[in-house]
Amino acid sequence: MAAPSCCRYNRYHMDNVFAAFPEIETDRLLLREIMPEDTPAIYRIFSNDQVTRYHDLVTYTDPRQAEELIDFFDESFELERAIFWGITRQEDGALIGTCTLYLLPNLTHGGRPRKRLGQRPARGRTACRVCCRSGGGGRARRRARARRRRLRDQGRARGCA
Repeated sequence: MAAPSCCRYNRYHMDNVFAAFPEIETDRLLLREIMPEDTPAIYRIFSNDQVTRYHDLVTYTDPRQAEELIDFFDESFELERAIFWGITRQEDGALIGTCTLYLLPNLTHGGRPRKRLGQRPARGRTACRVCCRSGGGGRARRRARARRRRLRDQGRARGCA
């Protein structure tokens, strides 16, 4: 049975994400599963220094590295850890990039995904204030307070009281 729609975490939807590989289509792009025949395109993408600069990968020097990456993508989906899409143009079907949806469980909340994953601090508050209010550890709290004092002394404190 599905959780009520008012719940932040709806286990029914999370479980069904991995039932079949999802495709996302827009007017110009198609996000689809990356297949073994995409190896040359994956190698072309990840052998570019400008691309791997922003990834936790080394620049590829061998096409076999692209094959291993595609195997990793498949394994991640089978183990229900992540979905790696290939970004293709609708007009010619060319693979031009990748994007990923990771399922990151928070083990301190019974394995449910974190509620605040990726959220920014409330408007008008700096991150240091949010850190102190969210019960950060002693050292984090002291650092945040010191940062607030420095910002206040420099006249740059935005919302930090």
